[in-house]
Amino acid sequence: MLQTVAVAGRGVPELLAAVDAHRDHARACGSFGRRRRERTRARIRELVEEALRDRVVRAGAGVLEGLVDGVVSGRDTPRGAALRLLRRVTRGGDGGEDGHGDR
Repeated sequence: MLQTVAVAGRGVPELLAAVDAHRDHARACGSFGRRRRERTRARIRELVEEALRDRVVRAGAGVLEGLVDGVVSGRDTPRGAALRLLRRVTRGGDGGEDGHGDR
């Protein structure tokens, strides 16, 4: 365990050396790059999800309520409704609608 007293400057050089050694080890064994990729992947997904949520909200409650009505009445499935909404907010969708899904 390292002890530091920053205001007195005690232990700070040792702490910096330990941080540097850890970083060097992480880079040498590949975990630094893997973790960076994982964080980057998670951040990109987070930004896409945020953008889609914003678009869904802007699409308006009327559109969403119509889709809900279709599912509740049995004319549609939740997956079908979700894919229709996704196509509407992305202006294209994934073409993966198969009419089957989780009811």
